[in-house]
Amino acid sequence: MAIEITLVVVWVSIGAALVLFLRRRQKAAAKSDRDLLEAIYGRFIEHPEGLSDADVAKILGVDMGVAGQYLGQLATRGLIRESGRANFFVLDDQSKFNLL
Repeated sequence: MAIEITLVVVWVSIGAALVLFLRRRQKAAAKSDRDLLEAIYGRFIEHPEGLSDADVAKILGVDMGVAGQYLGQLATRGLIRESGRANFFVLDDQSKFNLL
């Protein structure tokens, strides 16, 4: 019986540690997402002529799918907009009034 109780305590402890680990990892991922969005937006400030999703992927060392997701987030926030060319983005004229 004592062994069973010990095992339950160990499993509860492991579960609590896992929950804590996952929460910390989620917070770190959210911070790194924000950092990455800020880095991408900074590149647009450096390149007001605009950037393609391929340009952003190459600059940041991520694949084009990931670059496209972050570009979509910036566009949703009104910081950049897609120009006349497919997968090519420029700073939105109103972006200086929007915050990340």
